[in-house]
Amino acid sequence: MDSSSLFIGLIIVLVCLLPLLFVIRSKRKNNLKINTIFNSIGTPFRPTIKELHVNKLFALDRENKIFLFANIDRGRDVHIVRLDTVGKAALEEITIGVEKKIFFVFNIPGGTDQRITIYDTSVDALHATYWHENKVMAQRWLKLLEEHIAY
Repeated sequence: MDSSSLFIGLIIVLVCLLPLLFVIRSKRKNNLKINTIFNSIGTPFRPTIKELHVNKLFALDRENKIFLFANIDRGRDVHIVRLDTVGKAALEEITIGVEKKIFFVFNIPGGTDQRITIYDTSVDALHATYWHENKVMAQRWLKLLEEHIAY
């Protein structure tokens, strides 16, 4: 085998391996961010169900009845809801001009409603590209949360 075919073979191997390395690196970064979020919570939180979708983390601790929503791109955007204090959960969609938003609304008896923004087109660089997927994800999680609400 001459050196030119060896060189071409190495280039082909590198071209095939680079995307895999980037995927592995991205997954490791996301797992580190998720673990940081879980460790920063003061309450005991052991998620039995967790799902990551377009850098949004949905997690549910069935034992302690705690729901967590976090946007892992914006590290401080973490919301925790104790489902044993919630009376009702609902999904709300708002359209103002070209801006669209999806909210979870948790009705707490004797208190105020807690609103969590699931999706907002004003902060999405692709402008409503993931609208449908986020809506389907929110509907699926709403059904799951309604099963765990005490009231």
